[in-house]
Amino acid sequence: MDLYNSFVLQCLLCLPANKGGFIQSPVEPQKRIDWDGVRKKKSSIFYGQTTSVCEVCLHLVPTKIYFESNKVFFYKRCDTHGETKTLISTDIEYCKSCKN
Repeated sequence: MDLYNSFVLQCLLCLPANKGGFIQSPVEPQKRIDWDGVRKKKSSIFYGQTTSVCEVCLHLVPTKIYFESNKVFFYKRCDTHGETKTLISTDIEYCKSCKN
């Protein structure tokens, strides 16, 4: 067998896999989580998305608007400073009327 055919045969057999290169051991399938059919009640309600400003670095950050216990909160996520929760209003109905 010449050098070229030997190389092709090694590639086809994936010889580097024998040294831990390409072939992974088989993964067991994940076990199914039993669900009782009852949806858990959340303490907050998602209302919308907007863009706001990080309170630390003042960069624009993606923001989600949530209603919790008759208050309006912004959940901001800054790549540098992480997540923050900011109280925007203590009256949900007033906040809704301002948006419309």
